[in-house]
Amino acid sequence: MGDIGPSCVSHVTVAPSPWRAPTLGARHSASSVLLNPASASYFVMGGIQETDACGDAWVIHASSGELEQVAVKDLSMFQHAACLTPDGRVVQYGGRQGARMSSGIATVRLPTGRRNGSATPILATFTKLADEPVPRSDHTITLTLDDEVIVYGGYGGHGTYFKDVYQLEPDTGKAPSVPAWSKVTARGGKKRAGHSAVVLHSGPYTGAILVFGGYNLSLIHISEPTRLLSISYAVFCLKKKKKKK
Repeated sequence: MGDIGPSCVSHVTVAPSPWRAPTLGARHSASSVLLNPASASYFVMGGIQETDACGDAWVIHASSGELEQVAVKDLSMFQHAACLTPDGRVVQYGGRQGARMSSGIATVRLPTGRRNGSATPILATFTKLADEPVPRSDHTITLTLDDEVIVYGGYGGHGTYFKDVYQLEPDTGKAPSVPAWSKVTARGGKKRAGHSAVVLHSGPYTGAILVFGGYNLSLIHISEPTRLLSISYAVFCLKKKKKKK
């Protein structure tokens, strides 16, 4: 993991989207996962609507403007993170349930071929696993080009921020298999929460996770009122070294 500097950042002009905007209601602190680029379908779960935590989940078909509700229970989460695994499951980790921080994992396998109606997913939840990270919110979870699920950073409450990195091996879906955690040794970076992370698919850092932005209120001091801004533009890469044969 190392600083690759601001020289890799450039401005991008985005054309207006032809997609229709379905009416779901304004919310924040939810998770959103792209399911199908061709149909512009997204899985959206949880979040906060006005002052209420949302326990619902939806598939949004942006190309057609359709909404499909997904029946999930006891996942009233916000400030969590989620990604799509190669076998088509959504893996969700961490976040908050009310005032409580979570270190739990939920996997959601969505049914195929159902539209215009409530879809019943295959849902599995896991807690208190060996070597799991400290409960947290506002972290990122990213699928690498090697199909590894990587969790980075986040906020643990009471002014505690993280820069640790964990690899999650999701369950196979066959009992009695359960997810497995392992900590990844990494250097560089800063303790942060509320950041973004994306895998680079080309260039000299292909396969690395690019981390951008975030916040860390513990960095603010009265004598340095702008120090929070420095992390907002921090860009670095995380890439695991290949094991020698």
